[in-house]
Amino acid sequence: MAASGMPWLAAEVVTVAPAATPVATPPLPRYTVVSGDTLSAIGARFHRSWPALAAYNKIPNPNLIYVAQVITIPPASYSAPAPAVVSAPVTYSAPVQHTYTAPRRTYMAPQRSYSTAGSGVWGCIAQHESGGNPATNTGNGYYGAFQDTIGSWRSAGGGPGLPSDYSYSEQLRVNQVIQQQQGWGAWPNTSKMCGA
Repeated sequence: MAASGMPWLAAEVVTVAPAATPVATPPLPRYTVVSGDTLSAIGARFHRSWPALAAYNKIPNPNLIYVAQVITIPPASYSAPAPAVVSAPVTYSAPVQHTYTAPRRTYMAPQRSYSTAGSGVWGCIAQHESGGNPATNTGNGYYGAFQDTIGSWRSAGGGPGLPSDYSYSEQLRVNQVIQQQQGWGAWPNTSKMCGA
């Protein structure tokens, strides 16, 4: 029974802990950037990762630090927050196919009638030089059935323009003059193959 005869009154004991004394945390080390420093090198010096240094110091571009910039070294327990991964819903749509129809162009090659001079030496040379085609112009500086240079063509009395612009008979006439001027050496390989 409680004192004074009141059974409903009970004494309650409350224990109050003594107030905690604040523990002073030592200040975090700081480092002043010098020429040639990188976050990786600074992190290695203080046993921290460069992502932790960048995150703790709010450096947006870890490849860009400045001389005289002060870097606070985070506590060893600090770890850089993981980069946020934004996940967007994946949707697939079939590629759009565009149809293009090129305009139709009709090209008619100029009709040239040509024939090589049968089985003679000149016909053989033309066959080996150009396949017997007097209109041959491959852009290599040699033209026509006998693959003449413009200089040889003109010196033998050939007309203006390219030798490949002339008929086989005209090319044969001019090349017979070239052969008289230069000999069969004007076609050193094919003339030998053709027995000249």
